[in-house]
Amino acid sequence: MSGLVYLTGTSRSGKTLLRHVLSSHPRIWLSRRTDLWTRFDGRFGDLADDGNARRCVEAILARKQVASLRLDPDRILAELATGAPTYGRLFEIVLRDAARAAGKRRGGEQSEDLDRCAPAVLRAHPDARIVHVVRDPRDRYEAVVARDGRAPGRLWRTTAQWCASAERAERNARRHPGRYAVVRYEDLVADPAATVRALCDFLGEDYEPAMVAVPDARRYDELRTGPGATPISGRFVGRGGALPPREVAFIQCAARRPMRALGYEPRPVRLGWRDRVAHAATAPIAAIARTPGAARDALASGPARRREVAA
Repeated sequence: MSGLVYLTGTSRSGKTLLRHVLSSHPRIWLSRRTDLWTRFDGRFGDLADDGNARRCVEAILARKQVASLRLDPDRILAELATGAPTYGRLFEIVLRDAARAAGKRRGGEQSEDLDRCAPAVLRAHPDARIVHVVRDPRDRYEAVVARDGRAPGRLWRTTAQWCASAERAERNARRHPGRYAVVRYEDLVADPAATVRALCDFLGEDYEPAMVAVPDARRYDELRTGPGATPISGRFVGRGGALPPREVAFIQCAARRPMRALGYEPRPVRLGWRDRVAHAATAPIAAIARTPGAARDALASGPARRREVAA
């Protein structure tokens, strides 16, 4: 198979690790956050117009994650002119050229919000495959806090984001069987070989044992137990247990249904009277976080995320 490979899921869910794993395959190369579909699709009008096409290509290549690939805009435009001038085809040309530059035959990208436009992606690329990584929302929130610290509304937004992403993962996998796979971070770190072997089957590729060693990812060297050993470790599983009980209670209240659907069971939480009062006060927000609609979308996005997407 030669179709594009897309990797999606919320932040702090293990996408980067899995990108390195998949890019360790001799045929596969994935970009990091080029975000072609989520940032550029439809933004420059009809690409049959040469001016629109050039503006779009120049904007794509100006994005720092793409600029570092040093692709040739004239070559991309020349190939686009030989067939249907669609955004999907343009993105395929860019990703295929990037893979070729890396010495690989199959390209793709890691993009956090790609799950939002999965139907359009799969219509444009009939042989593409999408892998959606999910992680226990309690552990994911702990990782967000460890990186960014606590801030007003961060717990609410992070949980609403997780609920929305988890529900899209379920829906997309149900509607696009054989083309959309959901992978739990916990399964990857518990049994890397079996999980990666199943992913290779899904992608139509032969499993390569070296993939789980992630040999070219120096960022994970501190997790290796010896030369050639896998850096894929379960040391980050269960860290959500260190969160304050009221935060765990909020996450479990807001995300109960998708958590159970994905195999993340709520655990008993003992709240003191102050935490019980605080938890009761956040019940309306938890209801918004777990209910699809415009209110949850606004809660999940927040001002910072809206500015980032618009950029």
